[in-house]
Amino acid sequence: MRDVLIACTMLSVPAAAVVILGNAASSMFFGTAPETDLSDEGEVGRLAFAARCAACHGIEARGTDRGPSLLVADYGPQQRSDEHFRAAILRGQEAWRWQYGDMPAISGVGEPTLSALVQFVREAQRAEGIGS
Repeated sequence: MRDVLIACTMLSVPAAAVVILGNAASSMFFGTAPETDLSDEGEVGRLAFAARCAACHGIEARGTDRGPSLLVADYGPQQRSDEHFRAAILRGQEAWRWQYGDMPAISGVGEPTLSALVQFVREAQRAEGIGS
């Protein structure tokens, strides 16, 4: 229980800083994202991404040895719909051509967070020239 409280506190301090200070605080706590000014929903999505997705997809959605970059054309809107992302988050995704293995479902993601996650990925993709 103590560890859960510490983790919640660690996540809430950066979240509060982002609400108060905006993108500068987000970069300070979560690394540099693609060069873009995120919408309010995109900022919320960036925070949710950092907490729920970055362990595999990287803090900037550029991938790690555990999960692919989402900032490539294969995940752009012409190839993967917003609904595809929503389904992968809620139900998981079988590995298709990457070496990373199956993506597990992410539990406890409600509609506002789900929409914000997709918004963040799409805004980050546009900043990279994907789906512009």
